[in-house]
Amino acid sequence: IALSICAILKSTSASDRVEKWKTSVDGAVFSTPVIRQNTIYVGTENGNFLFINAETGTVIRTIPIGEPIRSSALILDKSLFVEAKGTLYCFDIETATEKYRIKTHRPQIDMLDPWDYFHTSPVENDGTVYFAGNDGAIYGVDPANGKVIKKIKTQENNPVRSSLTFHNVNLYFGDVYGILYEYNLSSNTLAIIYKTLAKKPSRP
Repeated sequence: IALSICAILKSTSASDRVEKWKTSVDGAVFSTPVIRQNTIYVGTENGNFLFINAETGTVIRTIPIGEPIRSSALILDKSLFVEAKGTLYCFDIETATEKYRIKTHRPQIDMLDPWDYFHTSPVENDGTVYFAGNDGAIYGVDPANGKVIKKIKTQENNPVRSSLTFHNVNLYFGDVYGILYEYNLSSNTLAIIYKTLAKKPSRP
């Protein structure tokens, strides 16, 4: 089994950095870890979500998701949100109990090509959690109960792997075929504001 290494560097000055600890985990890590109250939260390619003590590097809890985790987690109050293969999972962060999951369609789509390592990380805006499904849509979810309150479809259901950025009443994101979108959260209208590619490329 290939192991990934999670390392923390303690900076005492710009020229003096000391490795604090090093921990082997069960698979590659493609997402950015999230830290809250001395605990590091991160998922692995082997489908396990880990809680790691930030002081010692000890793995203190493992949640078996069962699918590769290629995006960063989102923490809201006592809820932990994890995306894997287009499904959004919500856990109680204290007990690791699953509250609900939202599974999108076309689950067979995982890696679009050999370089498709990263997924869109779930984000919160104005009380709604947004994540990208595997079906070419962005979903807005009520974090309290998992109810889908918005579904934003891309052109031709193109998958989304970019970050989700909010500015004023607009949501901005791009799809894998080079189209940049602007979605107005007030009027629920979607506009294409830029195309980086003149022609849609073929995928293997």
